[in-house]
Amino acid sequence: MKLYPIYENLINEGASDILYHFTSTKSLETILSDNQLNLTSKIGSPADDKSKEYYYMSFTRSKSTKLGYGSRFNFIGAVRLTVNGQKLNQNYKVIPVDYWQYTKTPESMKQTSSDEMEDRLVSDKQKIPNANNYIIAIDVLTKDGEISESLIQNAQKLNIKLNVFDNEKYFSYGNEKYTVNPKPKQSDNEIYTENDKYLYDIIGILTYKEPELFDQLKDSMNDELINKIKEYHTDLKYKLQPNSYKIKELTGSLESSITNRKQTPNKLFRKVLHMLTNDFKKTNSKNMYQYLESKIYKGVKRQQDYNQELKQELKKLIANATNKNKEYQITAWSKDYNTNHENIFEIPQLKDFINNKINEIINYSLNYIATNDDMFHEAYKIAYSELKDKFNIKENNPEVVKLSELFNDVYPSEILEPILNVIWAIDAIGTKMYDAKEQYKKDLYTVN
Repeated sequence: MKLYPIYENLINEGASDILYHFTSTKSLETILSDNQLNLTSKIGSPADDKSKEYYYMSFTRSKSTKLGYGSRFNFIGAVRLTVNGQKLNQNYKVIPVDYWQYTKTPESMKQTSSDEMEDRLVSDKQKIPNANNYIIAIDVLTKDGEISESLIQNAQKLNIKLNVFDNEKYFSYGNEKYTVNPKPKQSDNEIYTENDKYLYDIIGILTYKEPELFDQLKDSMNDELINKIKEYHTDLKYKLQPNSYKIKELTGSLESSITNRKQTPNKLFRKVLHMLTNDFKKTNSKNMYQYLESKIYKGVKRQQDYNQELKQELKKLIANATNKNKEYQITAWSKDYNTNHENIFEIPQLKDFINNKINEIINYSLNYIATNDDMFHEAYKIAYSELKDKFNIKENNPEVVKLSELFNDVYPSEILEPILNVIWAIDAIGTKMYDAKEQYKKDLYTVN
């Protein structure tokens, strides 16, 4: 199938030598004043989780405002950065991303605004310093050529070409022939503080049960916002309860709040989002729901914490039992008295049977411990008698009887001894599971 020519380059993998990044004049103020590119955190938006790195920046290979995410930037104050993709590739990881992963058909490709092919820079760092090393030119869509004086001055200081457009059509083409002379106007400094009061939920979840983090941010907030966050903390005590349906509601609310603000140049928001991203890493949270759970159980152990501790303890018990088995030997004659075996457990047929059974029992028991989610309500499943029955570790097991008949004066019980040693070791974890269960009850009481 022949693709539309305009898309042929868009679906090729790898970053182009020239890339474009769309933003707004408010964000551009920060980029130029700090001479750095600010990456966006992927948290709060499952659709943005395209790599293991926590930060990203989107680029497109088309300068047009009719394609891809550039189609959202046809307003007064829209900005297009022309970037040296080759230099970015040399210093950072850039991956091709099909945002919504639509099937590429001629019909779907006619919907140009829905095409989200992009080159995405991914990193575990929030910022790219020395932005002027990468930015080749800046295009700005203005009203009658009016543009912030500080943008003009900072672009000149960084030796970055600034192209001013006063026509949406010409801006979309990006043809310098249609640029206009800039008309300087006073800079808008309110971008750093506007709408701070609407950040209460994001700051609130970050600082919940984290008084030190709250103190770090207080100097950046007014009394109104501080009081609103304190009220939110009180509300969270009722919403963040184990197994509460409100956790899912809160997850959706916070994800929307973060996603709707990701493009804001608000410095407080960007600072908080960076701190929140670091807290995601610290708590090993893969999504907002897991992060909220980490808040619920902060300072106390969760089921999975007990699972991991008990799993490691069980491995030690099993290791001791298997080491002890190395000392267990039986010398016996073969049934026909032709061979005297110094240690019957070295005979491949017998050795394989014992090792296979032990491995089955170990894997079953470790899996039960690792995946348990009811705090070992059915702990009897790995008790001595249960394991014996489940894996038929009995003297009348036909396979065991047959193996014992290979020798003179060797009984099935003797062949089963190494396996039973391991089962007894596993059974010993029962006491520790009971202790963990009782402690878990106390932990839940503390949480509630």
